Amino acid sequence: MTTNLFARLSRDFGELLESSFNYDVIIQVGELPHVVEFHVHSIILATRSPYFRSALSDKWATKQENGLITFKKPNISSKIFKLVLNYIYTGAINLENKDLSEILEFFIASDELLLDEIMNYIQEYLLKNDEIWTTKNSVKVLHMLFHYDSLTKLKNYYLEILSNKKYSTIISTRHVSLIEGWISNDISNQLSQQKSAKNYFTPILSFESIDPFLKRIIKKKMKLIFNIIIITFIAALFTFCPIESVSSNESISFNESVSSVPPPSGICLKSKIVANGTQIKTGGDLGGWCSSLIQGQIPANELMISTLIIKPKDGSTVPANQNFTLSIKIVNLQTGYFSDTDREYYTIPQELNEEGIIKGHCHVVIQKLTYDGNGEIVPNPSVFAFFKGLSDPANDQGILETEVGSALEPGLPSGKYRICTMVSTYTHQPVIMPVAQRGSQDDCIRFIVGS
Repeated sequence: MTTNLFARLSRDFGELLESSFNYDVIIQVGELPHVVEFHVHSIILATRSPYFRSALSDKWATKQENGLITFKKPNISSKIFKLVLNYIYTGAINLENKDLSEILEFFIASDELLLDEIMNYIQEYLLKNDEIWTTKNSVKVLHMLFHYDSLTKLKNYYLEILSNKKYSTIISTRHVSLIEGWISNDISNQLSQQKSAKNYFTPILSFESIDPFLKRIIKKKMKLIFNIIIITFIAALFTFCPIESVSSNESISFNESVSSVPPPSGICLKSKIVANGTQIKTGGDLGGWCSSLIQGQIPANELMISTLIIKPKDGSTVPANQNFTLSIKIVNLQTGYFSDTDREYYTIPQELNEEGIIKGHCHVVIQKLTYDGNGEIVPNPSVFAFFKGLSDPANDQGILETEVGSALEPGLPSGKYRICTMVSTYTHQPVIMPVAQRGSQDDCIRFIVGS
């Protein structure tokens, strides 16, 4: 017979976390000026979290000269990340005396780090302690249910509550707006499975393919939600447009660490393939790929982004096959916000910081220019000599720098090249500006390598 002595094991690993003995990873968590460093162990993180197993692999992580790996997570608070590390090292979770906001942040961070055991535990905890979210805080949880497919039990439980007359007073304008979007996406998913447009009317008239909990709500004669369902059906059928309206005085903010992919909306019925948070590296079909991500927060006119490549200079010459520094200066962008392109590509709307400035980062790309009898050939966007996502925050002067070339492949071969910037939001979509008539947020220069 095997006896499991896990208590001592958990305590020992907890002490290892506290002491940081023989650590090989530094994780910088939070936003400036509240960044906190955690000294941790790659073998433990990689063993316990598929996210860290990938992020700390040789493919993505680069060791510094001192043998340490530095990793940044600006979108998770230090308080929440401490809970995550405590679970990773000890297997212990304690939600007592935690308010709902902390619990939801814990869930979001766990989803990003692929810690399904925490996600399942939090869902069960909320089911057992429904009093903390079914009244005053229910909008927060409903917003979560709208974004996370893994919360099926909570979703069903919440719909059961809405069908109970005793809880009818909890339905507010914000609830209705979220439920409207929720139902719209459910119906869009159902419609996308129909083989032809002539079949689209069947579920409308019979309600046979609607989720049973939605039918129960309708049968309870909740007139307001019933009207929303009908309107949403019509919108999905005849306009293929997403309905995401919210009362003007009760707008819903998006938590910056939400990493789930937005559900497909009506517009995506035109496409066979819906974006899922990964980069689109294959061809798709004639209908294209589709993302239902909303645009998000847009800055004021006086806070529009502008970029200048300051090194190398436009028209300058740099030696062939020698490393050189590429420097850019950006105004009105809070740099350092750079998501995982394997899981969070185009998944979070554009967001502003407290000063109204876009949170994001900048890419730089160098392409070699070629010529034919008519002059320069338009470069193929899939072909480039150098590409780099500048994930670190800019310095005090707003300058970002990177070195072009490496010890194995120094610099660039001789030729004429173009350098361009691509300013992006946290999850890599192009930044959105408030007006059409404006200067470009990006910069491009031409320069020569070699003689």
